[in-house]
Amino acid sequence: MTPDLELPLRDIHLPDPVAWWPPAVGWWIAVPLLVLTLYAGARFLRWLRHRRRLQKAALRTLDRIFRDLGRHQNQQQLLRETSVLLRRVALTHYPRESVAALTGGDWLRFLDQSLAGSAHAEGFSQGAGRVLANGPYTPSCEIDTKALHRLCAGWIRALPAGSRR
Repeated sequence: MTPDLELPLRDIHLPDPVAWWPPAVGWWIAVPLLVLTLYAGARFLRWLRHRRRLQKAALRTLDRIFRDLGRHQNQQQLLRETSVLLRRVALTHYPRESVAALTGGDWLRFLDQSLAGSAHAEGFSQGAGRVLANGPYTPSCEIDTKALHRLCAGWIRALPAGSRR
């Protein structure tokens, strides 16, 4: 072969650049899924923040109830208000059908079951919380207010912030 011989070759043709529109099928699927996921996540975080706000409000109310005991010295009122607060909190976390009709020992067992696995697991039916069943209806009863406050606050804190069992 001689080096002076030129071959009749054409220049290399590059393909046309890829257009940005219309996007590939995968993008048509991925973008709506991403938007839907972001929307669901934002709604869930908003709902969770609302539940935590309710929990903090319940703890503030519990603290106010026990602080007011020093002012009015009425233990029956303390027990009534505490029981009403616990029932309201329970109704926000559990179905109405499983909570609303509970009274006395059944109510205390329910409170204990919702604390299963914690340090206060028997605190309502066996410990300081027993007074919630009969205390509001008896003229005088022995109340360990610090233990009762600790137990009720622990119950409110132990409830999962985002559950509706």
